[in-house]
Amino acid sequence: MKIHRMTFLLICSIFMILMSCSPKPYVLDTDYDRHGHFKEYKSFTFLNMVNSGNGAYEEEIVRNTIFKRLTAMGYKYTEENPDLLVSCKFFYQPARVIKFDQCHINQWLKEDQVENSMTKNSYKRNVNLPADACQVFLIEARSNRMIWKGYAGQSEPWTHEQQLVASIGRMMDEYPVVVY
Repeated sequence: MKIHRMTFLLICSIFMILMSCSPKPYVLDTDYDRHGHFKEYKSFTFLNMVNSGNGAYEEEIVRNTIFKRLTAMGYKYTEENPDLLVSCKFFYQPARVIKFDQCHINQWLKEDQVENSMTKNSYKRNVNLPADACQVFLIEARSNRMIWKGYAGQSEPWTHEQQLVASIGRMMDEYPVVVY
């Protein structure tokens, strides 16, 4: 009986140690504006982020990743009269952002942007972002209205460029609007 109890305690101890070593939760989410004309956007450019507080190296990685993703989706990069302005922000301290509970953008686009009772009643909630989180904004150039935002963060800082590239890629997976 004593051996079974010791075995059980040993297994529980190992389990607790392994659980304490597991990575902290990864935050990834997006929001969109129901007033955006997503099917009309064909071009984009990046906002010049003077005094943004972003690290130049991280911002370059984000810009390159988003550039590749949007051009692969059929968008054209142009600095003259773009439809979308792209911006990013890094949070080097923990931050809180507002999230709206909405149906997924794919469902909303398939419904031909008809508002139903679920999308009409989007509820706000706060999301806590860990330090070193990244937020990407797509802004309609004509109205200067933010039409889509995505954010990604993890409890530990980005230790490798590929982690940041993968996070931005997963974030942009949530923006499925293809130009073709």
